Amino acid sequence: MEYPPSLALMDFLPVFAMATGMVLLVPHVSRIAAPLVTRVAQAGAVLVVTGGALKAIWKTIVAFGGPDITWLAAAQFPLLGPGFTLLAWAVLAVRPSGGTYGGVTEGADPLTGRAERHGVEGSGVEGSGVEGSGGEENGGEENGVPAGTPPLWAFAGFALVGLAAAFAIRATWPLLLVTTVSSTVLAVRLLLMARRAGETVGSFLLGFTIIGTYSMGMLASRPEQTITLQWLEESLNTLIWTSFATAVWRLIRVHARQGGGHARTTSAS
Repeated sequence: MEYPPSLALMDFLPVFAMATGMVLLVPHVSRIAAPLVTRVAQAGAVLVVTGGALKAIWKTIVAFGGPDITWLAAAQFPLLGPGFTLLAWAVLAVRPSGGTYGGVTEGADPLTGRAERHGVEGSGVEGSGVEGSGGEENGGEENGVPAGTPPLWAFAGFALVGLAAAFAIRATWPLLLVTTVSSTVLAVRLLLMARRAGETVGSFLLGFTIIGTYSMGMLASRPEQTITLQWLEESLNTLIWTSFATAVWRLIRVHARQGGGHARTTSAS
């Protein structure tokens, strides 16, 4: 299919909005989560933005009469699937300690509002999970990741199974499934955090992100991808990622206003 240059250039708008959301989200995660969680979030963000950018670059090259470099387009879902999976795990592993977060008690989970017990190294406080030598990790945490967090290997395995299945059957739908499930987990987690923080507008924006993502899937699955339909898809995709970036910005702002998101979850050395 021939793409008008204007449509190809518009493909960069959702990529820019996506990158903006990631640039806001990842530093915020780094302030309220363990270093391991931060590294996972960074890797996920890079994969997601790269996947979107490569598809936009491919479309632009084709629209301006250049060669059809198929791997640029084909790389989209192999990058998006694992990227969203890593981001989903990272936001599930966020447990702020110190200060208030979303109006809940110190050290509380932003999703449930339940306070977690974080000991002070060498303090000998009962229930802290820290021995006098500092050999145990805080509150049952491992590498600073709170107890009860779903294991990273399970999320990585989910993405790898999708990759393997896609290559085995030479189809993208397994990776589309991984991308949809993982992006939904990411958005739902952020939506619940926004609700806990009292950020109503952010909650609605993230709700729109979820609905819009599934609507995009239905539009993209139509066999006839007319130019008009693709304009509609790109416009909707731009709105989805603009809503995501705006919601993340509002969530960060309310956390800063309420005095949360400044302490990093750490484990005893």
